[in-house]
Amino acid sequence: EQAYSRGNEAALPEKRASLSYFFFSLDRLFDPSHHPTEQDIAQCRARTIGITETTFHLKDHEMFMVDVGGQKSERRKWIHCYQDVTSILFLVSLSGYDQCLAEDRDANQMQDAMTVWDSICHLQWLKQTSTIFFLNMDDLFQTKTINSDIKNFFPDYEGEPGDAKAGREYFRRRFTRLAHKAGRSKEREIYIHVTTATDTEMLRVVMAAVEG
Repeated sequence: EQAYSRGNEAALPEKRASLSYFFFSLDRLFDPSHHPTEQDIAQCRARTIGITETTFHLKDHEMFMVDVGGQKSERRKWIHCYQDVTSILFLVSLSGYDQCLAEDRDANQMQDAMTVWDSICHLQWLKQTSTIFFLNMDDLFQTKTINSDIKNFFPDYEGEPGDAKAGREYFRRRFTRLAHKAGRSKEREIYIHVTTATDTEMLRVVMAAVEG
């Protein structure tokens, strides 16, 4: 438990919620007649490596989604995906504010996400492309801020320790400011949503808003 509490220093996957979910469902999971539920699937994690293409239907619309790996070694491949993009879904883990990168222990996940976001906002290919921005893993963020002060990693943060709402607004402003600085907001609107990926009902509401 003590080692896991310092997992942010070694970029351990933040799966405590998932581990707890599966641990307390062992009897159900090992039942021979068990069939995975939506929540079982939502609790699973798989790191994106390379470029994955998926086609699905959202009401009357056919969506073609291209999922790209976020690791530094994967980013050089992104240039092959810029053509004919109608919308960008940019996901940032709120709980990554105190996490290092798996490939660079001296780099902060949230700072790295801001750097990537800033570069995307400056890309001429995507100037006219609408963006749906997800501040994800809000459930882990709310739990983590109780014991891990945001100010320890972002000295200009002025909220109280443990105030998850103030923390969310702080990061929302930081990313919005980068878009404004790049002149992005003058070209296309940026829609920001706070999400918990395992909350399927919340995601249905968000995706309905995305469709609109």
